[in-house]
Amino acid sequence: MGAENDMGDDSLDALLKGRPSRKRSRVPGLKVADILTMPPEQQSLVNWLMRHYEALPSTIADHLKQDREKVQTHLEVLVSQGFLKTVEKNGNTYYRVRLAPKSGRKMPTDVWQVLDNRTQKANVFISYSRRNKEFVQELHTALEATGREVWVDWENIPVAVDWWQEIQLGIELADTFVFVLSPDSVASKVCGQEIEEAVKHNKRLVPVVHQDVDPDQVHPELSRLNWIFLRPQDSFEEGLKGLLEALDQDLDYVRTHTRLLVRALEWDRNTRDPSYLLRGADLDRANHYLAQGKDQEPRPTALHHQYVLASAEVEAAARDIELERQRQVLAEQQRWLKLVTAVSVLAVAMGITSWGLSRQAQYAQKVAEQARLEALTQSSEALFVSDQRFEALLAATRAGRLFKALEPEQQTPALRSQVMSTLQQTLFWVQERNRLEGHTGTVWQVAFSPDQQKLASVSADGTIRLWDLHGESLGVLQRNGGPLLDLDFAPDGEQIAAVDADGNLYLWGSEGKHEKEWQAHTRSTRAVEFSPDGQYIASASEDATIKIWDREANLVRTLQGERQGFQTLLWTQDDRIIAGDESGKVRLWDQSRESLVTFAEHNAAVTALDISPDGKQLVSVGRDRQVKLYDLETRTVTQTINAHQGPIYNVRFTPDGQKIITVGDDKLIHVWQLDGTLLETLVGHTGLVSALAVSPTGEMIATSGGDRAVRLWELQRDNLHVLQAHKGPVNTVAVSPDSQRVASGGVDGTLRLWNQRGQLLRSLIGHTDSINTLTFHPDGTQLASASSDGTVRLWQQFETETPTPVVLQGHTGTVNAVAFHPDGQRVATAGNDHTIRLWRTDGTAIATLQEAHPEGLLNVAFSPDGQYLASTGWDHRVRIWSVETLEATPPVILEGHRGWILDAEFSPDSTLLATASYDNTVKLWQVSDGTLIQTLEGHRDGVLAVTFSPDGQLLVTASNDNTIRVWDLQGNLVTTLSGHTQGVRDIVIDPQAEFLVSASSDSTALIWERQGMDNINALLDSSCHWLSHYLTHNDSVEPETRDALCPTLIHTETDEPGEVLLSPGDDP
Repeated sequence: MGAENDMGDDSLDALLKGRPSRKRSRVPGLKVADILTMPPEQQSLVNWLMRHYEALPSTIADHLKQDREKVQTHLEVLVSQGFLKTVEKNGNTYYRVRLAPKSGRKMPTDVWQVLDNRTQKANVFISYSRRNKEFVQELHTALEATGREVWVDWENIPVAVDWWQEIQLGIELADTFVFVLSPDSVASKVCGQEIEEAVKHNKRLVPVVHQDVDPDQVHPELSRLNWIFLRPQDSFEEGLKGLLEALDQDLDYVRTHTRLLVRALEWDRNTRDPSYLLRGADLDRANHYLAQGKDQEPRPTALHHQYVLASAEVEAAARDIELERQRQVLAEQQRWLKLVTAVSVLAVAMGITSWGLSRQAQYAQKVAEQARLEALTQSSEALFVSDQRFEALLAATRAGRLFKALEPEQQTPALRSQVMSTLQQTLFWVQERNRLEGHTGTVWQVAFSPDQQKLASVSADGTIRLWDLHGESLGVLQRNGGPLLDLDFAPDGEQIAAVDADGNLYLWGSEGKHEKEWQAHTRSTRAVEFSPDGQYIASASEDATIKIWDREANLVRTLQGERQGFQTLLWTQDDRIIAGDESGKVRLWDQSRESLVTFAEHNAAVTALDISPDGKQLVSVGRDRQVKLYDLETRTVTQTINAHQGPIYNVRFTPDGQKIITVGDDKLIHVWQLDGTLLETLVGHTGLVSALAVSPTGEMIATSGGDRAVRLWELQRDNLHVLQAHKGPVNTVAVSPDSQRVASGGVDGTLRLWNQRGQLLRSLIGHTDSINTLTFHPDGTQLASASSDGTVRLWQQFETETPTPVVLQGHTGTVNAVAFHPDGQRVATAGNDHTIRLWRTDGTAIATLQEAHPEGLLNVAFSPDGQYLASTGWDHRVRIWSVETLEATPPVILEGHRGWILDAEFSPDSTLLATASYDNTVKLWQVSDGTLIQTLEGHRDGVLAVTFSPDGQLLVTASNDNTIRVWDLQGNLVTTLSGHTQGVRDIVIDPQAEFLVSASSDSTALIWERQGMDNINALLDSSCHWLSHYLTHNDSVEPETRDALCPTLIHTETDEPGEVLLSPGDDP
């Protein structure tokens, strides 16, 4: 339950303030959060005792069918831990569970009894604000009356040390997480934490509206769902009926999700002890659940997949041992066979036995290998969906290697497609290039050296670690003191300054030599920065002062703030100092160090500042979740962005000054345009993100935070470019004949022109409604656009500032399609007015086919040889017309689709026609006689577009299921491209077959590099290239793992240690 007066985070605040956190002594007695942390034998013993109140050790052992001495040992351990107590009766010692003081929470007490209960009613966790308690009590009573477990916290302020653990356990065990929506719950920090916990475990979420709320303020995972209304003005009975139906939908699947999650968490919390893994039938059921989870909600989590994969690998290892035993038996039998060749009957009998064992062993090995491979691909998919894309790439690479090791007959097209799709997905979307590990506390800041050769990270563990940009450790800087909070390189790169939570300031040489330290402030020092000329150092503290020092530790000046301490500062190139304080104010001192201006814009502490490269703009972020941009000349706020779902901890301009990057408590890294447009989000961190640095070239960023890993990201992908400019769905894309230009058109009525790197070149304005189709003239001199405004525009000289289109007018409604004839002299158009119209490129009408399709047309396409024109429409039919006798000869009609046909395309040799339909299929037809050759099935929603590869050997399809699929002409799926978040409306391949372009309802178009798209060896090479620095330099990677993933990776071994520990006064 979330209460309206949220708790603070004592441990975090203590760390930030430089004070030790307050700890409460443990209250004796068993609490529900203790149960899952016990070994299985103790857990079953405690659960049995909770049902039977008290018992003798002998009685417990007999019922549990365990050794009495072992039971006695477990009982004594549990008594010593305060979980059990003894009672003497008639000279005998009885044991009882010692329960912790009653907390007033309705929480689970017997974990496995809940999970083993075969009820057909879902268990529920209710999250709510205490101000809605009366309603929740009514809801709780109604739900319990239906015979289901309902977990809810009736308290406002936690009184037990395990409060959050109890909440977590309740969420983990619940089949469904019910969130009671009201203005108070939406604003509650604790409710937000509970939602995040449920989302982390992919719990089924059911929002129940008790009071109307602003949808924009609701957590996005709740806002996308159907809400159940139980407001005072709504019928409680009707609303409850809808709630119960939602709770019990697909219950068997959801309960498996819950039970498997609890077992996976138990395994994870016990250091992934193999004894907790699944075996036999349990593993088979888990694999079945994962297969179901591809298409059902809630989806399996990454932990689900990791748990099942680990179980499968242990089972496979056991099979390998058994196979080896069988091989040894076989070898022994064959040895004996040679000794008894004179006894023919015995020889034949043993030969048959040996042959049978050999076949059995081979079959078992193949089954094990395939199961392991499928588990790896599923694990990669789950990791990707869970935003762990770097780990997903590692799993996908491993799957690729296993596939390569299979026998040729095992490498089925379906398995190859599964492995390649997983590899493709991770390679296109991973941006984390390397991971630097070694810190044991939160990393508060990172910085690139001015020469771009080194990276430094500063941590609450009291150390600074130095790395090269490949991830190799260069050394560890240590000293005695509190957590380090910030650092900065001198402009010449020769010194590093750092500050800590005890108010100290430290200087090291760039090679690690400790040079100076001194007490700079009376309270925690939060920020440090060198002056632009490198002669001075500024430090900002919670004591409400900023102090300026020379490099010999002499105090030059003190700048006094108000009572609120400073959290951040920066020193501008023109020698101004700007700082942010805990009250939300930003203060600016000019060169004379007189306070020039105070911005009081944030509603909570200002946590970070940065200034644009040209010195004209300032950006600030704060705990109020906002980003603010200022014009420093006019001293006004120019932009406010509600950027994150929690406090924002850091911000940086990119070196070109065109974008800003923010990181925060919600584990996300956002990249923004200065107008507040979100360009992209980098995901992967598992804790708050506090540290952020952008390389001087802008090609790489470094981040870190609560998960203690420093991550290096590449901002610019070479193999994927995102085109963002349209305000709404992108309907259509086209590529020029020379492959140098990409055009896109959307619902917003704009036509945009890009280069093949995804840079916007210009926008062509003219249409007054949605643009539905684009196509380039065969020689690239014209660009045609068809629109819902009833016109077609032929843009000539479209690269100029003022292109003058030829406007084709004649349709009486939406124009859905336009196509140039291969001779470049004619153009065909089609629309909802049932007509196909033929025009010359100067705009002269040539012919009109009235009622070409009785329900309107969706597409037209010329064959490359110019002989045929194919048309599709709402009537589920395809018509093939003779171009030269268009009005005189009836068309050939192709029937077979059961839905609208949205696209048609001829093969490069004009012999085949592919059609895409809303019936979820693509059909391949013989043009000469209209014979249906192949039906491609696999998309889970309507297929909106289809295209041939330039060599005619592959088909590429785009679907409303958000995916792009690549097929061979035999109907085998080659690979699947995922990444769009809504339906894919169009797809084209450039004439040189170097890339393909997709258009989507998610307001983006994507340029995908085609190199290696249908070649598993090329994909594995790309994967190893991406992972090379991580595999070579990360100490957590075992050599065996590295060699198994990338056996051709060249690496060097050295006898020198990877890092040097340096203490104050020690020379490196």
